[in-house]
Amino acid sequence: MSKIIVTDLTRFRNADHVCLAGLDQATGELIRPMPYLTTKFCRTNGVLPGSVLEANFKKPAKLEAPHVEDRSYKEILVRGACTAKEFRQADLPAFFGPSVTWGWPSSGAVVTTSV
Repeated sequence: MSKIIVTDLTRFRNADHVCLAGLDQATGELIRPMPYLTTKFCRTNGVLPGSVLEANFKKPAKLEAPHVEDRSYKEILVRGACTAKEFRQADLPAFFGPSVTWGWPSSGAVVTTSV
C-alpha cells in the first residue's frame, strides 16, 4: 500500500466527481487515482490538499501522455492530514524542469523557465 499527500483537487462540470493528484510519500511519484473520487466521498471524508490517502495504486498496462500519472485502485483510505513539514517536502517545485517541453514532450512547446 502506498500513501499519497494530496496536492491538487479539480472540480469538473459534472460536479459528482473530483480530479485529484498527490505525491507518493515514499517515492515522490505523482499519482492521479483512477477512477475519479466522488465529490461526496471528498466532502464526507474531509479530503483537501494535505490529506493523506492510502491505496494499492496500480499502474495500468498502457499509459498515454499526458496522463502518465494515472493509477488504478480498488479501495482508497483517508489517513488524516500530513504535517506542514511533510506538505512542504511534497510540494511541486521538485517537478519543475527547465522547459514546458521537459514536462510535456508531446506539446511541442519551447517556452523555457529558470529554476
